[in-house]
Amino acid sequence: MAHSSHTYGSTDQRSDLPDVGFSPTELYSLSENITANIYTINSSYKTLSRSFKLIGTNKDNQAVRDRVTLEFDHGLILEQEERIKQIEGDILDVNQVMRELGALVHQQADSINSIENNIENAHGHVELGAQELIKASNYQNKFRRKICILLVVAITFVIILILVIVLSKKSS
Repeated sequence: MAHSSHTYGSTDQRSDLPDVGFSPTELYSLSENITANIYTINSSYKTLSRSFKLIGTNKDNQAVRDRVTLEFDHGLILEQEERIKQIEGDILDVNQVMRELGALVHQQADSINSIENNIENAHGHVELGAQELIKASNYQNKFRRKICILLVVAITFVIILILVIVLSKKSS
């Protein structure tokens, strides 16, 4: 900078300074606010640093430790309650499924018993039908034998009759 240091408070409009968009009074006010904020941050930082150093050390009083433990335990208890409620809901769902399954089994048990009875009846009827077929086959064989015997008797009778007639015509 080519300006001398004895021009403080000058109203000289220099062209080499950038235009910041606010007046020197606003700049002073902003710098005061910034300084106050820095002081607040530094004091808060020092307080937080001291508190941080005290956390978890022998300087903690029993009430703070008890409160932290109590809050942690409370959080665990709430989490356990939520899990227990979830398990309870799952158990109720399983119970409902088991009831529905039991009802289906009961309904199907009647149907299965009915089917089983029908199968047993059909088996019995098939055995009776097989026995009846054997009887019918025997009766048919006996009937055929009788027909054959009657046919042989009738043919023999017809042959004898024809012989008698033929011989009686030759003799006459």
